[in-house]
Amino acid sequence: MLPVIGYSLPCHALECLSDPAVEAVDILFDNSLDAGRVAALHSRHPFGVVNFDLGSLALTEDFQAWRRQRQSLGQLAAAGWGTTVSVSLTAQSPEPGDDTTLIRVVELVRSLQASFEGSRLYLEIVPAVKEPATLQRDADFLVDVLQKTGCGWLLNVADTYARSRNLGFDPYDQIAEVLPSATNVLIRASSVRFEKRIGAVVTVTEGAIPDEVWSLLRHSLVLGIHKTRAVVFSGRERRGGETLRKSDLRHARFIVDRVQGRQRMLKQQGSVRDFLARGTIRHE
Repeated sequence: MLPVIGYSLPCHALECLSDPAVEAVDILFDNSLDAGRVAALHSRHPFGVVNFDLGSLALTEDFQAWRRQRQSLGQLAAAGWGTTVSVSLTAQSPEPGDDTTLIRVVELVRSLQASFEGSRLYLEIVPAVKEPATLQRDADFLVDVLQKTGCGWLLNVADTYARSRNLGFDPYDQIAEVLPSATNVLIRASSVRFEKRIGAVVTVTEGAIPDEVWSLLRHSLVLGIHKTRAVVFSGRERRGGETLRKSDLRHARFIVDRVQGRQRMLKQQGSVRDFLARGTIRHE
C-alpha cells in the first residue's frame, strides 16, 4: 500500500481540509482541541490516516498529569477510525553499558501504548544533549527503543536535515541506520531556515520546502515506502489563519509514484531483489 499524503495542522485550522486530495491529517495537540469538531470533519471527509500528535514529553515530567491533559485524545483514538498517535520524547542517550535510561524509556513508551490501546504509536526521540559526541548513541538508542517496543517512527525529515547542518553528520546515513528497525513510519516535512540570532538552522512552517529536505524525503521513501503510512506537511502560518501549499501534495505524490515505479522495475531484475530486501541503497 502506498503512503497517503496530507497536512499537519492544529485543531482550529482543520476546516481548511475540505480538498478530497488530502488523504491524511496530523492533528497537533493544544488545549482547544474539540472532539466533536474532529468527529464531524471525519464524517464528512474520511481520511486514510488520522494521527493525533500528543506533543512533547520529557522523562522528568509527571506522566500521569501529562496523560490527564490528553484524555479527550484517548476517547477519539478509541473511536474506531484506525487512528494513530505520536509523541516527541526528550531523553538523553545513555552511556555505553548503561541500561537504566533505556529501561526507563521502554517502560514509558509501553505505558503510552497502553494508554492509547488500539492506536499505533509513532515515536520521535529528541536528544536532550545536542553534542556531536552523542550522534551515534542517539541513533543506537532510537533503534533499541523501536525494536523493544514495536512502535512506529515519527520521522521529521526537516528536523533531521537541520540537525545534520548544525552538528555535522550525514542525515542519509542516519535515516538508513534507523529505518529498518521501525515497523511503520510517519514522515513529517516542513521548511527550514538559518536563524542568525542563534547561529543555527531551524525548522519553520512558512516558506517553500528546500531541495535538501525533498531529497531526504525521497531517500526515506526509497528505503521504506512499503512501511511508510503517511507523509504530512506543516500548514503555513499566515495572518488570519492557516494556508496550505497544494504544490507540496502534488510534488510528494510525484515522488511516491516515481519511487514505486523504479522499485517495481528493479524487482523484475533478479540481481537486485536481495538488495531491496535488505533495505539498503547505494547512490548511483
